[in-house]
Amino acid sequence: MFYLEAFHFIWSIGLIIFGVHLLVVSYVAFNSDDIPKALSILLFLASVGYIITHLFSVFIPQYDGIAKVLEIVFTVPIIVGELGLGLWLLFRGGKNFIK
Repeated sequence: MFYLEAFHFIWSIGLIIFGVHLLVVSYVAFNSDDIPKALSILLFLASVGYIITHLFSVFIPQYDGIAKVLEIVFTVPIIVGELGLGLWLLFRGGKNFIK
């Protein structure tokens, strides 16, 4: 059980770092003229969702119920933001640079 809890702790730390990464990506996307602003706002909400829910999981584990509610609230922005960015990059990203 110790190894399972250690894995969960390290996984949560990794997702906090990923949330910070998404925060930087959303900032860059928001300042870009090519990427839609709605997509960058969804990426920002996804980053906030990752950071908050996993900070609760790591530092305040006794409030696991609040973390679960926040996880449910941020599920849609996380899915739409990440999937939207991936699809935008696949179909639209880089098309302005091809001559």
